[in-house]
Amino acid sequence: DLLKNAESNAESKKLDTAKLTVSHVQVNQAPTQRRRTYRAHGRINPYVSYPCHIEVILTEKQEAVPK
Repeated sequence: DLLKNAESNAESKKLDTAKLTVSHVQVNQAPTQRRRTYRAHGRINPYVSYPCHIEVILTEKQEAVPK
């Protein structure tokens, strides 16, 4: 899904999608989301999710110039 989204963003910026290569991928930890889940007999347990921020950078591959 991330690559399809990056490709559609490149199309909107008028880039050639056939020449795109992934040059950088970075995953950062996001703030935790704390919720509670209700259990039997009136108990409550914590429910913590650990989301992340994903960064994908695509660049157009340049054609090799013969020397």
